[in-house]
Amino acid sequence: MKENIKNIISTAFSHSISYSMFNSENRELLPEGIRKFFLKKINPNTINDRELIKNVEMHNFINWKIMDRKKAIRIIARDVDLLDRIDMFMYNFSTTELYPIFLQYPELIKQFVNNFEELSPLEIIKLLECNCDLIDEIDISSYKFNKKDTIEIVKKFRNSKKIIERVDLSILDHFSTRNLICQTGIDYIDRLDIKSLKNTDWIEILKQHPDLLDFCNFKIFENNDCYLLTKLTLMFPELYYLIHDNIDKISALGWENLITEDLEKYQDICKWEKFNETNWNNITRKHPSLNYLKQKYFLF
Repeated sequence: MKENIKNIISTAFSHSISYSMFNSENRELLPEGIRKFFLKKINPNTINDRELIKNVEMHNFINWKIMDRKKAIRIIARDVDLLDRIDMFMYNFSTTELYPIFLQYPELIKQFVNNFEELSPLEIIKLLECNCDLIDEIDISSYKFNKKDTIEIVKKFRNSKKIIERVDLSILDHFSTRNLICQTGIDYIDRLDIKSLKNTDWIEILKQHPDLLDFCNFKIFENNDCYLLTKLTLMFPELYYLIHDNIDKISALGWENLITEDLEKYQDICKWEKFNETNWNNITRKHPSLNYLKQKYFLF
């Protein structure tokens, strides 16, 4: 508790002095010798980042060597010219720690990173995020990215073909594979494990890229009640034959979907006897003319 109070008082005192010493109204009030005496006592870690950068005259008096490592990162990220004051190499920063600086000044990457081959997959991803052009100097194919890393790369660089084309995309799970196809269409489909895709994935993909229908495995739609098969068929009427092939599997909800959206095409083959009251209510709301069939097939 006492130590915290001491730090608070020290911070306030240092901050007050630093501000007062360089305030234009106070600058001429104190003799130069007294000003320099106080300035040498200033701890840069207790001064607000913005004021520390702004008060250029103060820079000649500050002991930059005692600056906290996190503060050094923040200061350089805001004002790269202070590299002349702060010896960043004495901190032995990791590449990840320098990320805020590289994000602002990607041209500094080569100044601080001498060997890309020694970096971890995570560090490589961070550097590429700062400067995609580094892909020409980094042999990204030599890194063994796990599934999590690969998903992260896809999220960050899906629009950078130079990067994506050098990553093993086959290890992605079905969700990430679906998202990448939705975002990039056919571009990477030959390098993806599309066999992992589920019928729900294909519905989302084909909504955005109907031209990819030829890549779709229709067999995965023929499982269970075939409800998604009915959605697929409504999206692509030329797949009408799939309804005939699976006519006994289609659930009441599937038939409701077909009749509601395309009565003319499916009324002759519909399994009306499968409908319950809810199905009938939904259908007759859209097609009141079918009330007579409700009375025929549905027993109250």
